[in-house]
Amino acid sequence: MTEKDGSRVVAIGAHPDDVDFRVGGSLARWAAAGAEVIVIVVSDGDRGSWTPVAPNALAIERLQEQAAGARTLGAARVIPLHRSDGAIYDTAGLSQELCLWYRLLRPTTVVTHDPWRRYNLHPDHRAVGWAACNAVVAARNANFHPEQLDRLRRWGPRQVLLFLPLRVNHVVDVSEYIERKVDAVLCHRSQLAGWASRADPGAADQAEAVRGRILQVAADAAAGESFRYGEAFHRLASKGTG
Repeated sequence: MTEKDGSRVVAIGAHPDDVDFRVGGSLARWAAAGAEVIVIVVSDGDRGSWTPVAPNALAIERLQEQAAGARTLGAARVIPLHRSDGAIYDTAGLSQELCLWYRLLRPTTVVTHDPWRRYNLHPDHRAVGWAACNAVVAARNANFHPEQLDRLRRWGPRQVLLFLPLRVNHVVDVSEYIERKVDAVLCHRSQLAGWASRADPGAADQAEAVRGRILQVAADAAAGESFRYGEAFHRLASKGTG
């Protein structure tokens, strides 16, 4: 991606926090370079808590956290699709909806979960990855969902970037934006306790434990590169129609 004016990145996550945690540095870099960054959040994250909490209240809180994280990264817009956490079963229906969003938004780059990743336990991550990839093919083909083409035209991005990939073939240098990514992730306050317990069980400072984990993952991604911190992807070139 040239990251110049006219570029538009659409990042699709299954839950609030997914794209901030996995690709926040890249989104911040692209936004700073002049790309328009749009985040699509498929579910409201209404079950994403390690303690009992009312799902509706949690959903509101998590979408507010996502909005704050997106602002921190420089994203232009967050689009929630309001699915229920843990219940994204209609992959075909979601693919059709994402096809419509691609045709409306006309992204040059699509970023989403890698559905080919082995042993990806969370069903939402698998379902969203498949739906987002399937929608790329549908959106560029006039014979898929032709009813959408009454006022729109078919559209294909130039590339698809899959995060947490089965096989890495592309690493983005996020060294300059790593602290902005940390700040965006820390906006997701409802999730800090769970992240901190996995990063450093018994940590006295949850935010610092999460920050340390983010820096370590980014350093691992940049191993063997000429820069300090990176984010890893599997890159697929696409037959763009834009």
